Amino acid sequence: MTTPRKKPQPVIDVAPAAAGGQHTDGPVIVKLAGKDVTVLPVERWRSSGMRAFKEGNYDAWAEKCLASGSYAVWQSVDPTVADLTPFFEAWSAAPGETR
Repeated sequence: MTTPRKKPQPVIDVAPAAAGGQHTDGPVIVKLAGKDVTVLPVERWRSSGMRAFKEGNYDAWAEKCLASGSYAVWQSVDPTVADLTPFFEAWSAAPGETR
């Protein structure tokens, strides 16, 4: 009997951003499955949002760390792991200002 393999979760390090890195100037607009989603700057994340992110609970993270209206977009997309990987990579690479 084989055990089913878990799908890999995207691994994103937010420590540099929280310590004064690129995400401290303002919200960042990132595409999620072709739709715009606005991520709040890390300095505005609540500790519960940071914890959800580190635990891989991306729905809870999105509810707490996306700007007004973006969580509804997140819910309508209901992202897959394949959607999340490019989303978090784009967010991680973006400068800290809204594009």
